[in-house]
Amino acid sequence: MVSVLSSLFVFSCILNILIKGTYSKWIQGTLRTQTDWEFLTRFCFLSQEGAISYELQYPVGYAPQEMLLYYDTPGQWDAVYNRGRNCTDSRSVLSEKNNQVIRLTEESVNIAAYSGCVTKERDGEPWFYCSGVRGFKSSRERWWYIAISRCTRNNVQLSGMYLEYKVHMTNGDDLLHQEFSADEFYILPVDIAFFLVYITLCVLSIICAIVLRVRQLFHTTYKLYLVAVFTWTFHLLLMVIAWGHHGSTGWEIRQVESVGQ
Repeated sequence: MVSVLSSLFVFSCILNILIKGTYSKWIQGTLRTQTDWEFLTRFCFLSQEGAISYELQYPVGYAPQEMLLYYDTPGQWDAVYNRGRNCTDSRSVLSEKNNQVIRLTEESVNIAAYSGCVTKERDGEPWFYCSGVRGFKSSRERWWYIAISRCTRNNVQLSGMYLEYKVHMTNGDDLLHQEFSADEFYILPVDIAFFLVYITLCVLSIICAIVLRVRQLFHTTYKLYLVAVFTWTFHLLLMVIAWGHHGSTGWEIRQVESVGQ
């Protein structure tokens, strides 16, 4: 039984090394769409600790694009998502005074300073490169929903949007909170606690198995019980690996989590 548990541990470690991380509180990718408003991601930020950093780039021909920050009140996100609104109506519920609209251009000094956008050449074509950090302050922890829009077009011949993005969302700066959305804070500590309990249970079960074997009472029922205990311990080990990696890097290894589930 000890060799079985050791094999499971080695397998999970190899799995953790070989499987590439997928995006979670770090999100990275390319947005290609024919629509002028697109949901990007969401995150539950703490009232005073939440922050988002972004690196965005897109061809100037697709300007102006905007990053829109909605929060979880009936008059904002619930009023626009899957409600059949057009881009202008979806944008109109936001307050620019509350810094909920980040215009991703450098058409004026103030806009460029706020959005962190500059123009650079890329393959002989002008691109906007935008980067910055925003903090979130509210009376309570709340969900924020991030969307990208292009409600007006400087170049009417180019429809839709194109955006290469890398976004990092955090809560505070400690291991158990920084990379987790507020609704995920207790997952890793609970998994660790149950994993330690089940490790103890495995040790005790092995001792009992040895005693039963000596007394020739090591029946199939107890063997099935051992399989169940070791399987659940392996599940908890994978969950600890997956969420621990998430907490330390901000990247979720979904394949490991899927195997564990």
